[in-house]
Amino acid sequence: MFAYCNNNPIGFYDDGGNKPKSYDDTVDDEDGDAFILGLDVDGNGNGGIQDQLEKAATYANASIDGTGHVVGTKKHSVFSNKVNDMNISCVATEVSYKDGIAVTHGTKGSIRFDVVQYDISGIPIKAWDFKTGSAVLSQARINQMLTRSGLLIQIVELR
Repeated sequence: MFAYCNNNPIGFYDDGGNKPKSYDDTVDDEDGDAFILGLDVDGNGNGGIQDQLEKAATYANASIDGTGHVVGTKKHSVFSNKVNDMNISCVATEVSYKDGIAVTHGTKGSIRFDVVQYDISGIPIKAWDFKTGSAVLSQARINQMLTRSGLLIQIVELR
């Protein structure tokens, strides 16, 4: 039923019936201004959301030397602050979900996402998981995140 959007009607759309597009693709509105869910990317040097998050990840990784959990935690703090400083209206950092509902961090059975992107209606459509050191975002971890959050969204690794 949802083949038009890779079986993910929350994370993708297909306005022409030919090819599914991610919500963070750049599109043109009626007067030709490019935007990504309200984020103007014409001429201001911001680029797309993915590009901005990758820059924040690179900055966070370069800002703190060392390895291990403590260093990873510090890098996550720098990353979150950097993303928040970008003032991207359709994303939020360090959001926890359980059963499809945003909950307080630490709620039993919830899962925290490093970055969540929302559509115009405020519905989560994509998430990013910032990894440091040798950590990787495995398919098993993605499945766990989807199951515990109750969301059906694309989850992308950031380094």
